[in-house]
Amino acid sequence: MQSVELFSRDDFGHQSAQAIVAGALSSFLRPLMPSSRETVLKCLREAADDMGAVGYEIHQIPWHKVTSAGLSKLVNGWTQEGLSKSTVRLRTYAVKGLLKSCFIHKLVPHEEFSLIQFVNVTGEGGTEAKRGRYVRQRQQDEMVRSCDEDERMQIGLRDKAFIALLFGAGLRRSEAVKVVIEDLDLTEGQMLVVVKGGKTQTRYLPDWAIEYLAEWRESLRLHEIGTGPVLRRLSKSGRPLSGMSPGGLFVALEDRCLRAGIPVIRPHDARRTLATDMIQDHGLSFAKKAMGHRNVQTTMIYDMTDDEAMRAIFKTRSR
Repeated sequence: MQSVELFSRDDFGHQSAQAIVAGALSSFLRPLMPSSRETVLKCLREAADDMGAVGYEIHQIPWHKVTSAGLSKLVNGWTQEGLSKSTVRLRTYAVKGLLKSCFIHKLVPHEEFSLIQFVNVTGEGGTEAKRGRYVRQRQQDEMVRSCDEDERMQIGLRDKAFIALLFGAGLRRSEAVKVVIEDLDLTEGQMLVVVKGGKTQTRYLPDWAIEYLAEWRESLRLHEIGTGPVLRRLSKSGRPLSGMSPGGLFVALEDRCLRAGIPVIRPHDARRTLATDMIQDHGLSFAKKAMGHRNVQTTMIYDMTDDEAMRAIFKTRSR
């Protein structure tokens, strides 16, 4: 894309500011898995080049000078360039993550940081299908692995819990954050869920999801929490706080993908993935009930069987 000039020559070369930026960068990268660090650094390098900082090391770039308006220009440029929406999301998240660290290091004013938080990826963003995408098992496994290896144990357990609700039960994010501990029946592998229109439905869980939710419920019990929202915000020390919002869940899933070194996944991608797997493995009628749809036509829209899967199915067909 055409370079978006966000810096002047005077912005470079300040040794004291460079040292603090380098510290902010280190703080941002430290909790990431090695593969995730490589992904983030690649995204930051590409962003820096597009901002006209070619030839400078990542830690030499005055990231704290990036404004919300400048970041918006950058995101719009990537979108107009035709990059996939997942790529634009990942680059945007990398830059915003570093800017958050700069804010924590008192390099970015509070008012400007508040505006930066509102910069999001909009538009169709290149080649990504409007209806979302199918998330392959390898990427799901990478997310879980990053949770298990996360030094912030409580966050890892909490994130495995929302992976269980999204990928295991196919809940919408607005449904997932409304699930309460009292409505979890992990012995029977089911739960009550408040769905669109305020109605309540029974949803079911696979064994692996039951295991993740049981681990998180036990963690909550140790904090003397036995009722209320399953998914919760956490303090810096890992103490469970109030329930997550749908937007908070969206951001937490983005963060987990970044830490796992995989393309950003949206909550609804998980729902579409489960629906596709259910249709392939058990048929439309079963999938319809599992997803809580009123009619089978809605379930059919969720089928994202790709060309690779179709070729595999036809290869195994006999006369």
